[in-house]
Amino acid sequence: MPHSTLPIINISLSKGDQDAQKKKIASDIDNAACQCGFFYLTGYQIPEQLIADCFKAAEAFFDLPTTEKNKITIEKSPCHRGWYALGGEVLDPVHQREGDIKEGLKIGNDLPLNHPLVTNGIPLHGPNQWPQINFETMPTMDSVLWQKTMLTTYEYFCQTGLEVMQYFAMALNLKTDYFDYWLTRPQSEPMATLSPIRYPALDQAETALSAGAHTDFGCLTLLAQDDNEGLIIAMPDGTWLSVPPIENTLIVNIGDMLAFWSGGKYRSTLHKVSNRSGRTRHSLAFFYDPAYNTPLVNLRNDLAEQNEKGGVVQTALDHLLEKIGDSFSYQQK
Repeated sequence: MPHSTLPIINISLSKGDQDAQKKKIASDIDNAACQCGFFYLTGYQIPEQLIADCFKAAEAFFDLPTTEKNKITIEKSPCHRGWYALGGEVLDPVHQREGDIKEGLKIGNDLPLNHPLVTNGIPLHGPNQWPQINFETMPTMDSVLWQKTMLTTYEYFCQTGLEVMQYFAMALNLKTDYFDYWLTRPQSEPMATLSPIRYPALDQAETALSAGAHTDFGCLTLLAQDDNEGLIIAMPDGTWLSVPPIENTLIVNIGDMLAFWSGGKYRSTLHKVSNRSGRTRHSLAFFYDPAYNTPLVNLRNDLAEQNEKGGVVQTALDHLLEKIGDSFSYQQK
């Protein structure tokens, strides 16, 4: 299988008033999103040590006995937060009905029970489930440090996601801050999710996949990989391309929402994971999704004309609820 020839886009020079540089970055992102829907990102402001610490914290959690992880199983959460076991997510039910060979965590916007969105019963909003860690179950850290590591990583990913979305706004000939309202507090509460994932090593003869072929549900995905290969994406010509890890980069890919906003200009690309490295593989997937009431409309059409036509407009929440219901086994019971 050929290895990635995806572009590497550096956003380190994007601060300040360097309009020409910003336009060049927006153009590069636009081209990558049109051609294959994936690119490498470098020059972001997330400390590499923080990413390394988050990987260590995730690995330490996944090493816990199942009885400990079951204490925060996702089935216990009213807002789709917590741990799911091997086979808990079914991304390609047609070809892999038994589910993906991976386990993962869902850590979202940690809202208290008295937050208006929670008291009003808006789905996918509420508190995270946190493991109760002590030095017997996890000798390297306690609960406070574990939570702080995850939440700090979450906030840094939010900042990077917003910066990338500002470039997409420029590329779509919108105001640079067009998406900011739906993606930033206190105006809105974005539905972003940090998802550490563990992929056991697959036998070379095994036909099952670590993650079945799928497109991402939401707006934008930022992915940190360990040093194991496994991510594979579908190219426009029908071939599959391996996307190996490159040190000090993130993978960025377009989700279904952004593809819809762009009127199909940007590709929400089919991809899968096959961990045949002979070692356990870990990744940190950050799904950057907007506020629940964000309308999903084609932003390349005339907005006034769309408003005049009226009709029912699907929201970000409608879309995510439908996709989660289709892909998580506990939702289908």
